[in-house]
Amino acid sequence: MEQPLPVLSFLKSVEWQLILNPNAYSKKCLRNTEIVIGQLVDAQISFQEYITQDCQHCQELLTHLCRIGKRHFMVVGGDGTLNVVINILFAAGVPTEEIFVLPIPSGTGNDWCRTHQYPTLDEFVNKLGDGCFISHDIGLVQSIANGTTTRRHFLNIAGFAFDATVIKATFEKKTKCFESATYLLNLLKVLLTFKAQKVKISLPETSMEKPVFTIAVGLCQYNGNGMKQVPMANPTDGLFDVVVIEKISTGKVVKNVKKLYSGLHLNLPEVHVYQTDRLTLSSVEGLLGEVEGELLPQGDFEISLLPHAIHLFTFEKEHFAE
Repeated sequence: MEQPLPVLSFLKSVEWQLILNPNAYSKKCLRNTEIVIGQLVDAQISFQEYITQDCQHCQELLTHLCRIGKRHFMVVGGDGTLNVVINILFAAGVPTEEIFVLPIPSGTGNDWCRTHQYPTLDEFVNKLGDGCFISHDIGLVQSIANGTTTRRHFLNIAGFAFDATVIKATFEKKTKCFESATYLLNLLKVLLTFKAQKVKISLPETSMEKPVFTIAVGLCQYNGNGMKQVPMANPTDGLFDVVVIEKISTGKVVKNVKKLYSGLHLNLPEVHVYQTDRLTLSSVEGLLGEVEGELLPQGDFEISLLPHAIHLFTFEKEHFAE
C-alpha cells in the first residue's frame, strides 16, 4: 500500500492514532506533546490520543488498534519508544506494509530522526509538507542462548561488544542528572576496562574470526546521542551497512572519539565496512548486543533484513524517497 495522495492531503485524509509515552525524557515530552498537539489541531489533522502506562499497556493497546483495522500511527517519544512500537506492530499479526508510522521525536537521543533530517518540534507540523512516507527496511535480531531464541526487530542500529557494554553500564547507573551526557560518560568509563573480544563474523560471501572492539549493524546512520557510526547507511536499499572496529588501543579510541560524530572514523585502519542482508555473530565468551538502548540476551546472534517492511516518515526525500 503506497501513500496515495500528496503528503499533506494524505495526512488529513485519515484518522491517526497518537501514541504518547509520558516517561520519555520526563516532563519535556509532555511539554513537547502539548506543542505538537496544538499544531496538529491547527493543521486540521485528525487524531485520537492515547497515553501508554507501560510496555504491557502499550502492547495491549496497539495490538487492539491493529486488530480493529487501524493502520496510521503517530508516536511521541524517543528511540526506545519508537522501537517498542515497531516491535509491537510486527507482533500484532497484521501486514506491516499496510502500516504508516509518523514519529514525533521527544526523547533523549532521537538518533533515528537524525538520519531522517527531522526539524525541531516548534517547526514540525509546519514542515510536514517537506517530507514523505518511505518503505523502510527493518532488521531482525535473533539472540540464541542456552537453546532459547529471542527475536527483536530494529529500525536504526544494532550494536555489539563495546557498544552493548556501554548500554549495559548506562542502564545500571542511569541518573536523572546530565541525561544528555550519560552515554558519553559511560562510554569513557567502560573504555578504561573493556578488552577486545574474539568474535566470529559470518556473511554470505565470507567469514572471519578476530578480536573485535565493536560492531554496528546499521539501517540508519546515528546512535549514542549523535554519533555517526554508520554514515553511509540507507534505510531503503535492502542492505545493512556493517561497521566492524577491530582491536584498538584505548588511547587511539580517546584520540578519535570526535571522528565518531562526523563519520571520519571509517578512515582508521582498524575499521572495516561490509554490506549484506544477513549475518551471524558468535563468540565462545558470549556476546553482548543491544538495539536502540535495549539489551539483548547474551549469546550468539542471527541478524536478517526485512526489505521495505513498513512505512515511516522522512524529511530526507532526496536520498530515501522511492
